[in-house]
Amino acid sequence: MNIELSNGDSANDPKMTPVPDGRLRVENLAFMLSQPPRVFQWLRIDANDNCNLKCTYCRIPRSSALIEADDLKRFLTENVISTRHLQFGCGMEPTIDKRLTDLMLLASQTPANPSLRMIVQTNGTKLHNHDHAKMAKAGLKMLSVSIDSLDEDVHGFQRGGSSVKQIVANLEEFRKNCPHVDIQFICVVTKESIGGVADVAEFAIELGVGRVAIREMMHVDGDPVADPVKVAPLIVPPGQFQAMTEELQPKISDRGTKFDFWPIESLHENRFAMRRNAFPKERQGDWQRSRIAKIPTDNFIRAADKPVLAPLPQIDHNADLLAGKKFFILRGFIKSGTTWAGRLLNLHPEISCAGEFHWQTVVEPFEKNIEQSKLLSEKEGLSDAMRMRFDRMMRECVVLANHSQATWVGDRTPVHIALNASFGTDSKIINMVRDGRDVLISRAHQFYANTRIFPQLAKLPENQRRQAAFKDDPEFFIKQPSELLGCLEFVRTTIAAWSDAVNANEAAVKEVDAENYLELRYETIHADTESARVEMYNFFDVDPTLAGELAFNTQAGFDKESPREFLRKGIVGDWKNYMSPEVRSVINEIAGDTLLRLGYIDSLDW
Repeated sequence: MNIELSNGDSANDPKMTPVPDGRLRVENLAFMLSQPPRVFQWLRIDANDNCNLKCTYCRIPRSSALIEADDLKRFLTENVISTRHLQFGCGMEPTIDKRLTDLMLLASQTPANPSLRMIVQTNGTKLHNHDHAKMAKAGLKMLSVSIDSLDEDVHGFQRGGSSVKQIVANLEEFRKNCPHVDIQFICVVTKESIGGVADVAEFAIELGVGRVAIREMMHVDGDPVADPVKVAPLIVPPGQFQAMTEELQPKISDRGTKFDFWPIESLHENRFAMRRNAFPKERQGDWQRSRIAKIPTDNFIRAADKPVLAPLPQIDHNADLLAGKKFFILRGFIKSGTTWAGRLLNLHPEISCAGEFHWQTVVEPFEKNIEQSKLLSEKEGLSDAMRMRFDRMMRECVVLANHSQATWVGDRTPVHIALNASFGTDSKIINMVRDGRDVLISRAHQFYANTRIFPQLAKLPENQRRQAAFKDDPEFFIKQPSELLGCLEFVRTTIAAWSDAVNANEAAVKEVDAENYLELRYETIHADTESARVEMYNFFDVDPTLAGELAFNTQAGFDKESPREFLRKGIVGDWKNYMSPEVRSVINEIAGDTLLRLGYIDSLDW
């Protein structure tokens, strides 16, 4: 970067290279004091490390610590050459600090006195506790206020402890006392508040607010603070933020207030840019506490993946990981709805379902080793003792992989039920069953999107042709339905594997107590998702009313078909669109009896 500075010197000197966005907090004070004097485009200060509200989506840890006034003065005097924008309040709430106006006056008498704007970022609830005239005297140019809704209940739910009535009164009083200070609103849009954004916009225009930033709620994977179970119901469904933007813009244009709309993708890019630009990569952890994890798809898709969102707990190696935990497995043939069932379970705060462990690939060679070992056969009790410890190891791994606050922790793996890989007889089992014909269709789309699942079949010229056509046109099989099951070897292999798994599971569960086993049909969940998940919650003896609301990836079906995606279509009976007489004959020959026994067909003439 080569920037011309006011003194005419080149910015090639690192200390003269402007910091685009610097941040001073309690936890990075020592680091910031160790740096050479810098020019700051933006300098954001959190002199206190706490907030009076608990926003559901807040990702920032808190403490009662403060930056002492002398330390702040030292930094602003010795480590700052100049600033363009100086902001009090960033992740924390500055108005709960009684020293706020004094710190603002202090800053105005140091090199950090901004050349453009001094800003206070606040939730507005404690603004009445500070001398507005003193703020203006310090050089305040902008008051930035976070307000999500004018509905008291909605705003209170999203920003726990707030009062819209108090915020509005404080803003009206501030406007009267400081008419020349610009006001900005930041409005976080959630599934709950999206319907009231227009009301916030009208209030902003009436108050004479200069700018309103309307931001889609962002949730970061693996965040250690925000509870993913509480955040999930607030995540805006795909397309709704854009639809709200398009509906609102004509109503607010040319009315004196500038409106900026920030969809979630733009917010991620903006935060990444801030993280990249502030300090060298190896020092970023010293100044930026937030852990930004860029994700390729909308956060909404992963909302019910509680185990993925949960941070790895810090484990005391002497602690008993199994204390207070109950265990279950979720099984079913591939593409039978195990992912869907697992996400429904994850909507309940007492249940966490992670996948995929594939314990049978570890247990089977372990058991084979026990059978073949001379030592284990000769030393009485050794094999049983080893099995007990192996079982404990599996359970501890499952505990670590799941959400630490859950009582019920489970393993979701789309395989047959192997009781020696099921955490013993005291664990519960959910078995997902789906019409083998729909499984076949879903599996075929998966195969042509990723032919590695059947490498031998992928080498066949006809399948290579189909894959190439599918790659060029995702609607290839929709347009040419006879092509999807054109490889009869794929049909035989898949439907045989489905039938074998269903039959093996039926045999396995005969050894399981009835109260520990629940069979769920994909079709049943699809027909009445709410009732089906209540049945699952009751199976674990937890209160169904505590579960989060259904969302995009936990509802039945999707708005449009995505042929190449894992979540492709989500309907029942899709096999009717692709079935030929030849394929029907193969299915009847291999799995007709299984389909009859399960009740998916009344006769082989279907």
